[in-house]
Amino acid sequence: MNNDSERRIEANLKKVYEESMNEPMSDQLANLVAQLREKAQPGNGGAADG
Repeated sequence: MNNDSERRIEANLKKVYEESMNEPMSDQLANLVAQLREKAQPGNGGAADG
């Protein structure tokens, strides 16, 4: 591939990534993140407690 093609591919990949970062998180993923945060808090029996 030549440099022009590589630059266009890189620009398109960056655009897709940035657009995906602006989309709202799915409910399922948000629930998973909340569960992980809860487990990570000291005193909740998470890995931080030992």
